[in-house]
Amino acid sequence: MNIPQPQILEFTEINIGKFKTTKHFEIVQYSTETPETDKINIVKDRQFAQSLPDYWLSYRLNNRWRRITGLFKIGNTNYYKGDKGYKNVKECLVIALIDNDNRTVTIYTFKDYYSSDPTPALDLILKSI
Repeated sequence: MNIPQPQILEFTEINIGKFKTTKHFEIVQYSTETPETDKINIVKDRQFAQSLPDYWLSYRLNNRWRRITGLFKIGNTNYYKGDKGYKNVKECLVIALIDNDNRTVTIYTFKDYYSSDPTPALDLILKSI
């Protein structure tokens, strides 16, 4: 299957240290004309969901936080995979690069493409860096 070029959103942390388990981020760079959101937050999972993701990703839409996906670590990297969809139909693969040292997050959204194996999409990202 042909993998589309991802939409890329880059965020930097704001309100550093204000919340214990939640980190808020503001957009600094994007590859599309109008980004889907200008703020995100990442929350450490507290083991309530059966899927047990490492983090939860939420977008700020219409002045409200909307949970987008759980993020699961990809191997021994700083990359995490998730998905976007509607009513449990996975429509888009989401890969997040979480850089705690620089307090940045880069979100790669592969529109109309989803695979349970993120390796080909991750290879595409790593080749473009």
